[in-house]
Amino acid sequence: MAHDTNTAAGAPPLAPAAPPKRPQAKRQHANWLGWAIAALFLVGCFTFLDMGQVFAALGRLGPLQIAAVLAVFTLDRLLMGVKWWVLLRLVRLRLPLLRVVRYFYAGSLAGVVLPSYVGGDILRAHWVGRDTGAPYPAYASLVMERLLGLVSAVNWAIVGGVVCAVAVLPGNDWVWLGLGVLGLVAANGLFALSLHGRVHAFVLRQLARHERLKPLRILHRFYEAYSGFSGNRAGLLLAMGLTLLEHGVQMAFFYSIAWALQSDANPFLFIAATAVYTLLLRLPVSPDGWGVGEVAAIAVFGAVGLSAELAFSVSFTSHLFILVGLVPGLVFLLLGQGRPDEAEIAAEQEALRRARTPLAENEPAR
Repeated sequence: MAHDTNTAAGAPPLAPAAPPKRPQAKRQHANWLGWAIAALFLVGCFTFLDMGQVFAALGRLGPLQIAAVLAVFTLDRLLMGVKWWVLLRLVRLRLPLLRVVRYFYAGSLAGVVLPSYVGGDILRAHWVGRDTGAPYPAYASLVMERLLGLVSAVNWAIVGGVVCAVAVLPGNDWVWLGLGVLGLVAANGLFALSLHGRVHAFVLRQLARHERLKPLRILHRFYEAYSGFSGNRAGLLLAMGLTLLEHGVQMAFFYSIAWALQSDANPFLFIAATAVYTLLLRLPVSPDGWGVGEVAAIAVFGAVGLSAELAFSVSFTSHLFILVGLVPGLVFLLLGQGRPDEAEIAAEQEALRRARTPLAENEPAR
């Protein structure tokens, strides 16, 4: 029996959403606290590190090394765009892959330069909702994307942490392995439980009781769209597999920077430490991990043999590579995010409406 990708077991059907209105321009308030924390950490690093060694490390970057690092970064971003395209299709938002990747690049760049953490995500969800007339599934895809990313990062960090602990603190190998297995079971078990149809049905029933309140009515419709992911387990497994692969490429990106800076660290241990480092980067403390990432790199990479100056250089340089690698996003922003013409939008909305119409309504009368 085919699964309905818009509802969970016991949940009411998802009504077609009206085309979203163009949001009014609002003043963006800078995240002064986050930038202050980033500046404080960076100034501390500049004060206590030997900046001569840092500049010497950065001076080792040549054209070949820069091109190799940017190639790995581009692969990482393309995989992230493909994963989001898969998630959009799971809630029946069928946009061309190239357009989804375009929106992802433009939103990623906006997320790096905007003062708020989620500004880029909101922009790309708005663009997809505008094109499809289905804003709730578009925003639901972002939540699932972030959730998959967190689960993947936790999995990689647990494995990497166990590897580092066994290498750095030998003698309790079975203890570390046991703790790692328990952590993996707990993290993935909670994620699987959150996707269970009974959980969705319970939450939807509670929200339906308070639909007279506009915020809860909006939350109800959003959760209806989000619950649709549970109807396609194969698709979710594919998205999870792409997320794990993308995180593997992301760790390779940081290793490629260390390679470009001529680090002599053990590649296996460095990548294991990177799994822990990338999880710490997800902490919403400072914009894009500035400052916090550098301090985390000194602590984590230092445990596997990198000097503080080289660890700082890896993290600091990664921010610069990310900005350069997202330059295509600036082009897409200047071109108006590649907005399709009105006829193309109308055709996609009609296809979406037909996909949501019950089969019986589409059959000819007998």
